Amino acid sequence: MSDARRSSICPAVTLSTPRNLEDEERFLRFARQSGFLPRLMETNGIRHHRIDEGDLLQLCVRVITELYGQSADTQIELIVEGFEIR
Repeated sequence: MSDARRSSICPAVTLSTPRNLEDEERFLRFARQSGFLPRLMETNGIRHHRIDEGDLLQLCVRVITELYGQSADTQIELIVEGFEIR
């Protein structure tokens, strides 16, 4: 498994919007039932849940498709801060 899948932050778990705050417990229950161990962190004043082990890509796809009922090809915005994507 690639390092990108092993240690990342799932885009749906930052706790900076009302919707994400409303869905926090729902997401945590879903992630834990799926075998992941989210841990609460804070970076630059933003609370978020980090997952260090497992197939994060698969979790993100399942959050989109199973938790939110969207199709797997749903386009989402990727916000990148602190580094360049090459």
